[in-house]
This record gives sequence, C-alpha cells and structure tokens, in this order.
Amino acid sequence: TLVFVGRLRASKGVASVLDAFSLVHRERPRAVLHIIGDGLLRESLRARAASLGVANSVVFHGFVDEETKIRLMMSAAVYLSASRFEGFGLPVAEALSVGAVPVVSDIPAHRYIFQNRDVGFLTSTAYEMADRTLELLRDSALRASMSYVGRALVEEMWTWEHVAARYGKLIDALLAARAGGCD
Repeated sequence: TLVFVGRLRASKGVASVLDAFSLVHRERPRAVLHIIGDGLLRESLRARAASLGVANSVVFHGFVDEETKIRLMMSAAVYLSASRFEGFGLPVAEALSVGAVPVVSDIPAHRYIFQNRDVGFLTSTAYEMADRTLELLRDSALRASMSYVGRALVEEMWTWEHVAARYGKLIDALLAARAGGCD
C-alpha cells in the first residue's frame, strides 16, 4: 500500500505520483495507491489513472477526518509526494511518524525534514520515484530500518513540543537582539 496526502493541484505533482505508481504497478500488480485530499484536478487525475491502466488500484478518498488519514498512512509502506514546493511538508513528517517511508521530490522542504538522515528517498523524476519505491517494496529490511530512523527523527525534531521550543528560543533571541539595539 502506498499513500499520498495533499491538495489535488498542479504544484503538488500528483500526476507524477500517478506516473510513478503506474511503473510500480507493472511489477507489483496488487499494489494500491491511496490519494487523500481533493481539488480541482480530481477528475483529470482519475482520467490519468484510467489512461495509465491503474484506475482500479488507485483510491481517491477526498478529504477525510484526521483519524482516517492516520489509519491510511499507518497502513502504507511508502508515502509518495512529487510536490514542486512546500513551506514545510507536514504530511511527510506525519508519514515518518507512523512508519511510512517517504519517497518524495527533492525540494528544500523535504531535504530539511530529512535532516540528512536515511529516512527515505529524495527523487527528481517519476522513474526515480518508481525505482526507489520498488527498492523499498523488495527490501523489507531497508524499509524497516528507514521507518525506524524516521520515527526517531520525528521524536527528536518534529513533535509539536520540539518545534514550539525551537520557536520559543528564536523569539527570545530576536527579542534580546531588539532590546540590545534599543540602547
């Protein structure tokens, strides 16, 4: 099982995710891609899935409640995203937190989330995304190792408590700098 979470718009690269999934599906015909989210491209993406021959293996859920989203992410071996831009990429961090290994576009936000750790793969093309996904599906030890390191990274860096503490330090430093400049 594979999963994508996000709005269905061009900047999220969902068409590339479908292209990658179609390549994965050739080798793994029982694979299923869950697409969580909605948007103006929903019908064109359904048509693309049909033209790629994977319509029966792609489930478009639309927007779902938080519990359903987490349940679907937890059931996935791999999280896919071909987003062209993210401010942070919260679904990638969420995927890491539940053990789904991210295979995502190589953009600054995704590199930042990974923190130079072996928690997933950064890719540049649908072909590379498919190759890395298949590598994870073939190698359960690699997938388990990346999943473990990913969950540890989230505990270390990306819990709300850790992020809030870093913002608190930043705000304190900015206030101190401002106070120092007011003399």
